[in-house]
Amino acid sequence: MSIPGVKTAKQKITVMNCDYANASNTFRLSLMLNATDLCQLIVTMKRAIFMIFFLSLELIATSEISVPCQSTTRCSCVKFDQKQKYTCNDDAVNYVSVEIIPSIRILFLCYELNIPHNMWLRLLEGTEIEGVFPIVEIHGCPLPQESVKHFFKSIAIEKVKELHLRYIVNGNNVFKDGYFDGLNSTTKLFLQHNEIVHLPNAVFRGLTNLKKLYLNPNKLENLNRELFEPIRKLDTLDLGLNKLTTLPVGVFAYLSNLTLLNLYSNKLIDLRRDIFSDVVKLKSLDLMGNNLKRLNRDIFDDLTYLEDLNLTKNNITSLPDGIFANNKMLKRVRAIQSALSFASFSNLTFLENVQLNLNNFIYLPEDIFYNASSLIIINLRQNSLKSIPSSVFVFNNKLQILDLGFNALTELNGTLFHTLNKLIVLHLENNKLKFINNKVFSMLSSLKELYLQGNDLTYLQSGVFVNLLDLKIINLMNNRLNMSDNLNNDVWLSNLWKCTNIEEIILRNNSVKTIYKDWTWFPNLKILDLNHNLIDKLEVYDLQFSASPVTIDLSNNQITSVNLNNFEFLAASNSHNAQQRSRNVEVLLQNNSIACDCEVYNLARYFQNKMIGQVYDYVKLKPNDLRCQYSNVSKTTLLSSLNLFDLQCQNDNFCPFDCICSFRPVDKTTIIECNPSSLKRIQGNAFHNFSNIELLLSNKNLSSLKDLSSVISQSKVTSLILSHNDLKNIEDLNLPLSLEVLELDSNQLSYLNEKTIEKLNRSSSLKRITLRNNPWQCNCETKYLLNFLQLKHSLVSDLNYIKCQENGNPIIRLSVNDLCKFSLTLIILCISLAVFGIIFGIFTTLYYRYQQEIKVWMFAHKLCLWLVSEKEVDRNKIYDAFISYSHLDEAFVVDHLVPGLENERCRFKLCLHFRDWIVGEWIPDQIIRSVENSRRTIVVLSPNFLNSVWGKIEFRTAHLKAIKERRARVIVILLKDVGPVNKLDPELKTYLTMNTYVKWEDPWFWQKLKYALPHPQQYCKQHPLSVTKELTNVNDNIQVNRLNVNPSLELPEINKKKGKKKKLNILNILNI
Repeated sequence: MSIPGVKTAKQKITVMNCDYANASNTFRLSLMLNATDLCQLIVTMKRAIFMIFFLSLELIATSEISVPCQSTTRCSCVKFDQKQKYTCNDDAVNYVSVEIIPSIRILFLCYELNIPHNMWLRLLEGTEIEGVFPIVEIHGCPLPQESVKHFFKSIAIEKVKELHLRYIVNGNNVFKDGYFDGLNSTTKLFLQHNEIVHLPNAVFRGLTNLKKLYLNPNKLENLNRELFEPIRKLDTLDLGLNKLTTLPVGVFAYLSNLTLLNLYSNKLIDLRRDIFSDVVKLKSLDLMGNNLKRLNRDIFDDLTYLEDLNLTKNNITSLPDGIFANNKMLKRVRAIQSALSFASFSNLTFLENVQLNLNNFIYLPEDIFYNASSLIIINLRQNSLKSIPSSVFVFNNKLQILDLGFNALTELNGTLFHTLNKLIVLHLENNKLKFINNKVFSMLSSLKELYLQGNDLTYLQSGVFVNLLDLKIINLMNNRLNMSDNLNNDVWLSNLWKCTNIEEIILRNNSVKTIYKDWTWFPNLKILDLNHNLIDKLEVYDLQFSASPVTIDLSNNQITSVNLNNFEFLAASNSHNAQQRSRNVEVLLQNNSIACDCEVYNLARYFQNKMIGQVYDYVKLKPNDLRCQYSNVSKTTLLSSLNLFDLQCQNDNFCPFDCICSFRPVDKTTIIECNPSSLKRIQGNAFHNFSNIELLLSNKNLSSLKDLSSVISQSKVTSLILSHNDLKNIEDLNLPLSLEVLELDSNQLSYLNEKTIEKLNRSSSLKRITLRNNPWQCNCETKYLLNFLQLKHSLVSDLNYIKCQENGNPIIRLSVNDLCKFSLTLIILCISLAVFGIIFGIFTTLYYRYQQEIKVWMFAHKLCLWLVSEKEVDRNKIYDAFISYSHLDEAFVVDHLVPGLENERCRFKLCLHFRDWIVGEWIPDQIIRSVENSRRTIVVLSPNFLNSVWGKIEFRTAHLKAIKERRARVIVILLKDVGPVNKLDPELKTYLTMNTYVKWEDPWFWQKLKYALPHPQQYCKQHPLSVTKELTNVNDNIQVNRLNVNPSLELPEINKKKGKKKKLNILNILNI
């Protein structure tokens, strides 16, 4: 979609010049911009506004509620509240839209290239476009060669007061003599962006009531003297952004009512007095952006009503003395970037605003502003002023804004501003000031903003700001100030201490070393910028600002320590105050070199959200990846992830000679590291001044603790670090009562005797012990260590890394039998040899005489049960084994386990739920009877079993019986993985930890199982097991595929039937 014409609307916008008339207000607010930059800004704004205007017309249908209106064959019509829009097109895709606000405005928009004027008008035939429209706008459409009045008559539009003709395709040749005839009601005419090069004398003939004419921007190169003769009522004429080089004398002769004349951004070189002699009512004259090099002294003499003059962006080096002698009404003069080095504005009593920035002033005449008593704004920014006369502002007591920034001032006279008691804003930034006398600002009682940044200030005399009671903003960045004030002999007060209404203090990039106390008092403070200064430490009182909200920027300083001791107490004590609870104090701390020692402990706690909640309401510290630096290594760590146990600081108080002491705040522990030779000389009570001692004796080549035991045992040692030494035993170590941590790893310990283990067991405070990386011997002596590891496993942090030197097996996974394989035989042999000769005869006689009675008595009293054979104890038991399982695993029992044990060669008699239990009898009684009547209880362990209530009861019954008889009665078959042992039932976990079990996938499953069962008399002695498993290897795991059962093994039919019936009944009971 595009606008018709030689170029599209987008292309026209690209070459569009600076439309000053529509942006004059923007320009007035942009006094600091030069003319070229301002023009570019206005052009950009203009483009954006125009494109948004077009797009808004296209998207309006999606933003308002629409209702249908009268459409035609070529035009669709939609109404939006008070608006009505036609969108018309034909087969040639010519595209026209019309937007109507009845009785107010009508807008025509053409979107296609080279559309004939009669074509887009023909597209509108049949539409309801008629009536009175005070405002008519035509954008991008070609105009008919006939007059505009004829065009309006053809579409029944009348009484047009304001006419906009922009981006007209044939705009350069359509505006002929009499083109606007008949428009005597029109008061405003906009002929903008039409690329007009020339206008004939009588083109405006019919606009007898025209008051405002805008011809910017176009390409006008000259103006006919009689051009404006028909429009004598004109009060506003904008000729800006054209290519005018000269103006004919008398061109404005008929415009006696003209009050605003814009000639900006043309190519005018010279102007004479007689050009303006007929426009005596002129109030505003804009000559910005021309090529004027000089102005005659009398050029403005006839403009006695002139109020606003713009000479910006010319090449005028000086304004002649007396050039404004007749312009007593002048209020504003702009001569920005005009190469001026001299001017005078004396006796202009109505002058309010003078803009002289970006010129070549080296000095100011004392009388430059003489008697200009109404001046409010003076802008002398970006000149080359080195000094200013002390009396230059004597007559300007109404001055409110003074800009002397970006000059070369080296000093300020003490009386320079003494008459400016109404001054509000003072700019002195980017000069070369090194010192400011305390009298310079003494009379500026109304000053609110003071800008002194970018100077070379190293010292401000005491009391320099004491009279600036209303000061709100002060900018002192990029100097070398420390801000100390000695007027009150108080090193904690800055020289801003009297500025109690201050809101912003900008001290970035100075030499400030502390946060002064008065800054925390200011109730209205919002910004305190101390970025890039020399502050090296922060205390809690530095953060107690009374203002809220306030931001304190302490980034890029030299802060190594932030002491937040008692910070929680302070925050909690203020939490009852509603005003304190709603505080919003934000402190920025990034890019500082915080030291990683105990001083940073509370700061790290803050960033790790480990302080009480009130603290975070009191002050919000912003780290932004703040890191701390360790002193002994070139390593930095984020405070938010810092390990608090790494924070230590040196503590020499009461530290023994030749020892190094430090303090760790996280657990309030004193860390003492001494050489063994020093410890030998230390008396037993040498550490009595310390509590919670961590004694570091690692890497000291210690082989014995005999000489150190006394001092260790008599001290309040909580951590004893003995790792990485040559200790072979610790028998000489007397453990302190307070000991919590004992590190013995990486020594030469091969065993711990019973006495040592007893010491460790008696230590009630012990919480952690390390024993790894020692050459442990795994023999019978190690059973004491094994027992300790099993009972105190929660204390041993490296439990699985305490290994036998011989084979690398973890000791915790061994049993006493693994360590003492021949202990039972040796005991029996010793007893036999000792008593055999004495009691053998008597014992033999009594044994054979009272054999049965002796065995019964011994068994009843649990004495010497090893003398009572299992066969005799189990003589009256009915079954070889009772099988305990979940009914969900019954297929495994029936299809695999029972056939494998009840075969011809090795026939075991089994007790089964579904076969041997009595229907209707109480289940707990049947469980007890089955366990009592069976020599073994086989537990089929699986996840299903763990979820079975009856299964757990059966295991517990069998386990208690085994403990009571002190015999191995329980055989565990691990059918499926049951997960981590530590999550099992306590009794089952204990049993699996202390005993071995048989896995179903074990290739030796049947051999191990039958070996664990009682051996029947008919046990197969010569042949391998008749039940075999065919195994396949899948992904290196042995899996059972099938079981081949001896076909000769059959159960009696009556048992099968009864068993089946019982099976169903017992399953129903279990499911209940």
